[in-house]
Amino acid sequence: MSVGDTPEEWTDAQRYLFGRIFRHMEANQHLFTHPQAPRVAAEHWHVTCWNAAWIATEFSNPDFGNVLHIDEEGNVEGAEIPIVAMQ
Repeated sequence: MSVGDTPEEWTDAQRYLFGRIFRHMEANQHLFTHPQAPRVAAEHWHVTCWNAAWIATEFSNPDFGNVLHIDEEGNVEGAEIPIVAMQ
């Protein structure tokens, strides 16, 4: 996975935001985990950072709809539905 593996419909600003969040989280695990928790393995932390940056970037679009979390087989594992959509 590289920052270049982002959706074509993302703006340059969204790509920048994604990269910045991802790199900051990956370099600073101690800021995002409990101080007494064991350190997360690098390959696992990489995925956590990727997912968090992706979700934050999707939410940065004021026109975003539902954010779906889909596994490798295409199954929806979870969804974030905007509050406005529920009103």
